[in-house]
Amino acid sequence: ITTYYHLVNILPIFVLAHQYFIGLIEFGVIAQARQAFWHILDDLSIIINQFEGITSFMAGIDRLFLFMKAIQELDSERTNKDATVMNAKESDVTERVATLPSDGIRMKEYVGFESSSYNASSPQPVLTIRNLRLTTPDNKRVLVQNLSLSLAKGQNLLIAGVSGAGKSSLLRAIAGLWLNGDGEISRSSGVYFLPQR
Repeated sequence: ITTYYHLVNILPIFVLAHQYFIGLIEFGVIAQARQAFWHILDDLSIIINQFEGITSFMAGIDRLFLFMKAIQELDSERTNKDATVMNAKESDVTERVATLPSDGIRMKEYVGFESSSYNASSPQPVLTIRNLRLTTPDNKRVLVQNLSLSLAKGQNLLIAGVSGAGKSSLLRAIAGLWLNGDGEISRSSGVYFLPQR
């Protein structure tokens, strides 16, 4: 990129040098041409200037594409339409409950909430946590203590805190990956998790 930007200063001078030396133009014209060339080149160089942002965007798209393909491979009965690949299957029912094994945290996964049974006055919970306590793997530190909450369909939740407070551990526990602690977590099966970078 350094050579690329040095070219901006040299090229207009090189092109106009002959006309300057034979007296057709003044030195100020070279400075104006150099400035105009710089502006036009900068506007036309958006790909070079934004290369890092574009590559980050493409990496994110690639991760989401691989995630969508993994969902399709794990559930061959699910539709292959991109717009509906992450929706719950219509054949899933709310009454069936799958209990996931856990050492201290009791996990209940409710298979698919039917959209036809959605009631705005009493929305179905997609996540319920009761008396959750999370500890470090060596059980020397408590990360989360007495956490109880219910998150209904359509509601949002922001988990914030300092580094090491247990935010990622809480999300791992909700996903069924963190087993240290006790309490109960009930969630819909239509919940998907993306890994951290």
